[in-house]
Amino acid sequence: MGALLPAPGRGLPALSELDLSAFWPAFDAAAPAHLRLGLRTACLVLGSAPRLMGFGRSLSALSDDERERFIVRAAETPGLAQLVEVAKVVAAMAYFSDAHVQDVARARGRDEAGADAPRAQDAPQERDASREQDAARDQEEP
Repeated sequence: MGALLPAPGRGLPALSELDLSAFWPAFDAAAPAHLRLGLRTACLVLGSAPRLMGFGRSLSALSDDERERFIVRAAETPGLAQLVEVAKVVAAMAYFSDAHVQDVARARGRDEAGADAPRAQDAPQERDASREQDAARDQEEP
């Protein structure tokens, strides 16, 4: 999974540096069956596909550069591209399940958006105010 999401830097760790032991049981319990099956298929196929594509070894045995070349090539190959996308989606879910990653990403977003950007904790109040406005508008309509 680490080959799919390179280290973003600027205070964010690489996926391979995270402890995802709590993510996988939660994923297995919450993910729909077709996503779990898609991920298993992606892992099996992408794990062995480098041998068939001239790399001579499984994905886990490739160097970082070889792994990157394989992922780029697989993402452009019909049939494999969809499996790469499934694996990327789950890798992103796993990555952002980490509390430290969430904190750094949110702080980075606020810093880039400026001080006037709404904070995540403000969202419920904004949503409630919007619902109250919608309810008042609905009552006014004949």
